[in-house]
Amino acid sequence: MADVLDAQRQALDPLRTALLAAAHTEAEQLRRSAAEEGQALVDDAREQAARVLASAAAEGEADGRELAARAASRAEQRARAVVLEAQHTAYRQLVEATGRAVALALREPDRRAALEGALRTRLGGEAELGDTVDGGLWARSPDGRTVDGSVDTLVAQAMEGLDLEQLWCPG
Repeated sequence: MADVLDAQRQALDPLRTALLAAAHTEAEQLRRSAAEEGQALVDDAREQAARVLASAAAEGEADGRELAARAASRAEQRARAVVLEAQHTAYRQLVEATGRAVALALREPDRRAALEGALRTRLGGEAELGDTVDGGLWARSPDGRTVDGSVDTLVAQAMEGLDLEQLWCPG
């Protein structure tokens, strides 16, 4: 069974490598954009905080510092929210693109046959096979065991082993 999973992983390795490279590029662009947008928000907030601090000086230096700290904190929270939203969007796009690529790959007879073979190896040669709605396969053995070879499941398995945190790191 481990051999089947290894074979599936090896069959998806070139696709995974290409998708990860594309994801790195897109994530870097999104990260830069989010960082720029976040920095602009922080800069605006600091300017606003400086104005608040200056006007509050007449009312009391301590009150002004507190207002400036709150304004800077709110700006940093907004900037972090922008970055997190960009990361979430990039992850969603990566999953969708991977799903499309896997579905397209499974239209190729040799790749579909490889998945069929992996499912039969896992459940036995008498396993019944069928198509899933998303372009993958399912398999059921005569004793009722099943294996989900749907595109969504294959993508989830492929994404499972990836260190996606590296996408958000510069460079």
